[in-house]
Amino acid sequence: MAKKKLSVGVTAALIGAAALIVATLVPLALHQDEKATQSISNSNGNIQAGRDVNIQSSDSAKAIKQYDEKFDAMTAKRRIAGIACLEYLSKTNWDLVTNDTDGLDDVLNFFDVMGYEMESKQVSSNDVYEYFCDDIISYYQTSKGYVDKIETDDPTAWVHFKPLYATMVIMNAAEPPKVSTNEIYFLPSELVKYFKAETNSVNLK
Repeated sequence: MAKKKLSVGVTAALIGAAALIVATLVPLALHQDEKATQSISNSNGNIQAGRDVNIQSSDSAKAIKQYDEKFDAMTAKRRIAGIACLEYLSKTNWDLVTNDTDGLDDVLNFFDVMGYEMESKQVSSNDVYEYFCDDIISYYQTSKGYVDKIETDDPTAWVHFKPLYATMVIMNAAEPPKVSTNEIYFLPSELVKYFKAETNSVNLK
């Protein structure tokens, strides 16, 4: 079973604690010599301005929010995808699936673009993980055979989806208590529950 993310209450408590620490440290940092700030650089000698990092973080947050809104709006396509995935989970063979897979193609395209943008640093892996970890693992685990089948004819199909999935698994396994990446998966019964929710257009977040 894939490990679950922190609950809303725990996350809020951690954010509150972090805010308190920041509030304490920022005034002290402002008293430091300006030259010390200007001397901070990476191995290439480029100044790493905190402001630039914040801008990048803000851009990623906006991008992942747009992804979240788009995914929420894909209920009809997700319903079609869910029906196909449920049939596969029942038959355990994509060659025997007779339901329309166009919706699944659309969902896989959605995650493939997200994977590309994560690789190109347009959206952070942390933001992707926070919003979509369970969705990505559920869809990849169930559709892997389908993806492999399509890639046989088109090697360029969904090439960013697998690295996206692999990143989510690694990040999930690294959360306390740390486990092997082999232990990050959903049971068949959990996948059936997930895709039944998809067919009912239920927002899982």
